[in-house]
Amino acid sequence: MRWWSRLLQWPPGRGWNTPRATNELRIAFLNCQGLADPPFSARVVDLAATLRAATDGVAPDLFGLCELGSEAMARQIGDKLRLRGYECVWSGLPEPNVPRFGQIGLALVYDPMVIEAVAPDPRVVDPLCPVGRARWMAVRLRLCRTGVVFWVVVSHWKSRLWFEGQADPALDRKNSALQIGELFQERAIDSPRMVLMGDFNDEPGD
Repeated sequence: MRWWSRLLQWPPGRGWNTPRATNELRIAFLNCQGLADPPFSARVVDLAATLRAATDGVAPDLFGLCELGSEAMARQIGDKLRLRGYECVWSGLPEPNVPRFGQIGLALVYDPMVIEAVAPDPRVVDPLCPVGRARWMAVRLRLCRTGVVFWVVVSHWKSRLWFEGQADPALDRKNSALQIGELFQERAIDSPRMVLMGDFNDEPGD
């Protein structure tokens, strides 16, 4: 189970573990490893517990998910984290006839009491992906208390593994990196604050 979290602070500075302030966000990311639909309630509980542990036992304000079968699954994970409901931005469709590895959706889940999506259309999705197989999704958000606008990119990059008959994964990965880089450059005028999270199928040393 792959997860990542950070207590994000604007402007950056000391005190990542200090008591919560108005300019802090508790954020996390988790690969759900093919969470199928209909749900397996025990796995949903486990995933929610992992996310809570990643943010020091407190429900995150914002978290990204990959490899799950539906928006409803993302919302169920959120429901297990806290009684107050989360909002969800979703991209992806379950692949037919692939019950395990076909669950390829991306989700960004956030607490509407802390964060709001910026209208009219906050979502930008990987433009080169086959239908339902987005490698990344970007969402424009705003902190409710301070009005700070920022972008969050949820990613699930192509594995380095190559199988006969498949396209070169290195090219797929390069395309994802270039697209996200271009997005950052284009959107920096709108907001220079951006968060990149995801499963990059990589290691820190690579």
